Amino acid sequence: MNATFWAHLSLLVRTTMIGAIWAGTPMHATAQEIQLPRRGINLLENSHLAGITAWETTAGGSYDPTLSFANDGSGSYRLFLPYPATGYGQLISRLVPMMNSKPYLFALRMRSLNGPSYVTIGVAEYNANKTYLRQKLGLRWGSSQDLIWEEAVYEYQPSVDAAYVKVSISKMENAQVDASVWIDDLFFAQSPLGFMSPPAAKKKFDGNATRVDELGNISIFRNGDWVPFFPICVYADSGRSMTVYSDQGWNCSMANNTASGIAAAKAAVSAFNPYGMMSALEIDQYATRGLQEYGNIALLKSRIDQVLQANLGDNFLFYYWDNEQNWAEWDMPKQVAAAVFEKDRGRNGIRGRPIYMLQGNYGLARTFSKAGLMDLVGTYFLGDEGTGGVGGGKDGVIVLNHVEGQESPFSIAQFNDVNGGGEMRARIYRSIILGAKGFGFWRDCYSSSCLATSANKLVPIDQKLWWGDIPNLRREIDQLLPLIRQPHWTAWRAEILNSASVYVGTRDLDNIGYLVLANAAQDAKNVQVTVSGLNYTAVTAQDYFTGRTVAAIENGTFSLELPGSAIGQGTMVLRLLDSLGGTVSSPSPPADVRVE
Repeated sequence: MNATFWAHLSLLVRTTMIGAIWAGTPMHATAQEIQLPRRGINLLENSHLAGITAWETTAGGSYDPTLSFANDGSGSYRLFLPYPATGYGQLISRLVPMMNSKPYLFALRMRSLNGPSYVTIGVAEYNANKTYLRQKLGLRWGSSQDLIWEEAVYEYQPSVDAAYVKVSISKMENAQVDASVWIDDLFFAQSPLGFMSPPAAKKKFDGNATRVDELGNISIFRNGDWVPFFPICVYADSGRSMTVYSDQGWNCSMANNTASGIAAAKAAVSAFNPYGMMSALEIDQYATRGLQEYGNIALLKSRIDQVLQANLGDNFLFYYWDNEQNWAEWDMPKQVAAAVFEKDRGRNGIRGRPIYMLQGNYGLARTFSKAGLMDLVGTYFLGDEGTGGVGGGKDGVIVLNHVEGQESPFSIAQFNDVNGGGEMRARIYRSIILGAKGFGFWRDCYSSSCLATSANKLVPIDQKLWWGDIPNLRREIDQLLPLIRQPHWTAWRAEILNSASVYVGTRDLDNIGYLVLANAAQDAKNVQVTVSGLNYTAVTAQDYFTGRTVAAIENGTFSLELPGSAIGQGTMVLRLLDSLGGTVSSPSPPADVRVE
């Protein structure tokens, strides 16, 4: 994707935020992203399924002439036999010729009965001789509820040797007996991600200890007041002192199974974290069949009690649920969530802390969201590396923000395999452009047991080339927090047309426009930036941190050199000032507010 698309994505609607971000009560914005429109010419034959002409089918599905998305009598296709049964339900298109290597969008409408009931949508590639090459990694989807039609999407990046493709929908696991999924209104076109329906309104979480607004902003209750919090989370190695992380600027330990882990994080007091680090309590092991603690709800309840009774509540951020492959389960996940709801509840009957669910298969997020099994959501963010299902790229963030039926605010970007010196910086800033309000890094591998188990594929975190940049990034996030907590879309837009590796986002704060720039390449880029739609005439681009004038703006356009991605460089935040803007001092939160 080029920078123009990212600008369209992050800069769509200007919204006035109500309340002050540093006030005693956390701000709950009523902002909602508007629809990111779908475009392109549909390349599929018989896309409305007036019969099954132009489609391959299997014994695990059947044509249903009585039910269609548009109620136009055209019918739909019902998938009922799940994989891996012989003849499991599939609907497969004829060969579709590819035009070039730009991204394609595969989309459809789905409707479930006796759900959750899942499908995987994907693409098979063929060469110029129409010989099969490979099946691309697909994306699993579920409905938010039964008996309604909802959109499912998949962004496909063609391989260089692909000349033809077949798109397919496959029936996957049933979490309930006698489940079915109907498919209709299929679409395949050369297009970036887009949607036929507006995004679902996101639901805030107003807990006694942790709150999350509709934008995914997190606040914690500390010393009688609500404090903004941007989680900078590490998957820690239990063999290493938590002080090592805290001294470097990390403020959150992501995956803890017991009170002792949370206590160790709380004790890791540093200049960055005067109250110690916050922690998450992991709960997915109780809901995932095959794991040792599966179904042990009594153990889960006792561990929650131990945390709350050990005076660790002030450092207990949320519950962490890694929901990667738990697709055939439903009753046990509901029992796990019910245990959390029962045990972590104040005398006023209000829940204490939210459930954060990491959804690698982000097409399932709306299923768990609508059922009330999660309160905020995150997914993997790999930059430009790949699209699709588990471990997919930036498309997951876009889907979580935009798809209908997904009501949990996107908050946490998950980073794995971050290696280059500037790669952590680039990922953090690019995820913030898309609306991330925190991040988690998997993982530190310090102890001999970890190194042996990982076959040396993982390394100690302090050997990562970007380790020395974490203190810089922590200080920048501290100062950027008022800006980060604003909507990541605006009525005005910014474009960078001469560099595909530079990404841009916008923010509004106190009636001033801001740009967030990130260079994903290691070499410097001379970029031309164009802004349009501002309700004032910007004449100066000023560095957010230093107040230094970076460029003069003429007719909405200016140029600058953005250094290559490396420690301490490759990113920039600019304040756009008019002729009366004067000098704005470098920002800092009030003395009693910091990112914990």
